[in-house]
This record gives sequence, C-alpha cells and structure tokens, in this order.
Amino acid sequence: MSKPGEKAAAELRAQALSASLKANTLEKEGDAAGAKVLRDKATQLHKQASGESE
Repeated sequence: MSKPGEKAAAELRAQALSASLKANTLEKEGDAAGAKVLRDKATQLHKQASGESE
C-alpha cells in the first residue's frame, strides 16, 4: 500500500508534466510568454511534489 503523501505527490507530478507538455505546445504555436508561465507553474508543482519549499 502506498502512503497518503505519495498519492498527493504523484498527482502534483502529473499536473507538472501536463503543464510542461502544454507549455511545449504553446511554444510551438509561437506563444513564448504563455509557455514561460506554464513552465514556471510546472516547476512550482514539481517542487511541491518533491517536498521542496520555495
């Protein structure tokens, strides 16, 4: 059985991955500013998932 925190961390990592993939799509479509916002969000989510503070 997994620990309760592991499920939350996995969900945060999934959200980070999703944001990163969306950022890649925006970048390909020429929206560099939107891509940067999503990459920053992905980084923040990944830090939360790994237990790092900002």
